[in-house]
Amino acid sequence: AVNTFLSSPESRPALVFCPTRRTCETMSAHYREANPTIPASFYHAGLSKAERRERESWFIENSEAVLFATNAFGMGVDKSDIRTVIHTYAPPDALSFLQESGRGGRDGKHCHSLFLLQGPPSAPSLITTIFTQTNTCIRALLLKALDEEGQHCSGCDVCDHTVFTKREGEEAILNALRYKPFSYTTVTLMNHLADDTIRHRHSGHLSSWQRSEIIEAIGLLIAEGKIRRLKRSGRLFCPLR
Repeated sequence: AVNTFLSSPESRPALVFCPTRRTCETMSAHYREANPTIPASFYHAGLSKAERRERESWFIENSEAVLFATNAFGMGVDKSDIRTVIHTYAPPDALSFLQESGRGGRDGKHCHSLFLLQGPPSAPSLITTIFTQTNTCIRALLLKALDEEGQHCSGCDVCDHTVFTKREGEEAILNALRYKPFSYTTVTLMNHLADDTIRHRHSGHLSSWQRSEIIEAIGLLIAEGKIRRLKRSGRLFCPLR
């Protein structure tokens, strides 16, 4: 999903908030592997003070940079031209989300703030509740959580009528199974979707993904009941609607 959202030069520089140091490093490595021409790095409290300063300077000076960071990335780092802020996890409260998403667009130009949620949350929080509802202005709900009055919305999904409820890759996976049910196991389906060197229907549709990401996405759809698996053979199919 991060690759897709940051594919356009207009979406960068970008700041991607991650829940842990390890996630920062892993996501940064995957992103660099998939996008070798785009400068990317990671930032967290486990780096030395000198390393953090070096990466802050690198990020500030680079107009194409993508930085994967924990909340250790401080508000004092003054980069005014961030065009996209992505949260790959739910911050603990509305204030944290607003402070972190507020790192973008400090030059007064448009900035996208994206919240990525993989599947139904195991323990719904205020933040996930706000972002998974589709009826009330997201900005108004965030401000209400801080006991503040709602302000003019500059364009949340609800007010823009652009709410997107299907996850990236979901249709590619389900369409492959609908076309050839009982033909794939999890691994063979992953290989089929990842391989863009063969000319079969639906093959290579997720070639930009890491194979582990495809496996994870298939597993999530199985857990949600959108895909079922035969016990003996492990072959996959979509249940009748």
